[in-house]
Amino acid sequence: MNYVDSHILEQVWGDWNRYKRKKDYEELCMMIYKICDGVSKKFYPRDKEEHEELTNQAFYMVLNKMNRGVLKYTPGKASVFNLLTTAIYNLLYSYKTKQRNEVNRIKKYAFKRYNIKIGE
Repeated sequence: MNYVDSHILEQVWGDWNRYKRKKDYEELCMMIYKICDGVSKKFYPRDKEEHEELTNQAFYMVLNKMNRGVLKYTPGKASVFNLLTTAIYNLLYSYKTKQRNEVNRIKKYAFKRYNIKIGE
């Protein structure tokens, strides 16, 4: 089941920030992975492998930001769930844009250099 209760998420996030316990970190990671799985479906992956790649990439990037202290929750503003979903969406959007630009660069180079049209 890919449902994450936002109240439990906020409680676990707060406990992890306060006490830095391994149990809280593992529970938080499971919740974040579920959120990454749900958000990656919004990008309409072509197959299961692409969906898993997007989910894993988002999970890695979010954990990297979280462990570096870049993702900070401010009580009284948005909930932790909103913070995470927005961050995950932005990370996946930039990742997909980077992939698309790389493909376009390859197509442009192939046409310019060898006069080959790719993908048409």
